[in-house]
Amino acid sequence: MVCLLPFQRRSWRMICYPHLKREMNQEEEAVKEKTEEILKRLGNRAETLIPILQQIQAEFGYLPSPAMLEVARFLKIPEIDVYSVATFYNQFRLTPPDMGSNLYS
Repeated sequence: MVCLLPFQRRSWRMICYPHLKREMNQEEEAVKEKTEEILKRLGNRAETLIPILQQIQAEFGYLPSPAMLEVARFLKIPEIDVYSVATFYNQFRLTPPDMGSNLYS
């Protein structure tokens, strides 16, 4: 199976995980609400991208995809730019901290 980058125009979830429904679940709603609070505090200038990502990661322990999408919409920048910054700097995590902890036990 070929997966697109998470922020390409077509919905990457529907391509990589077609069995998932695209409705927002409670967890995604909570992520969106917390992200909106952070965005309102820090403003909508593109220069605030890294501080915004740092605050989101401090809140959740990683950068959830719905949060990164919300940041791109709020700052009016392409989603791939947010993803590029998040993957360029090694301080950012794209998976929850406990994910994969049982792989080698």
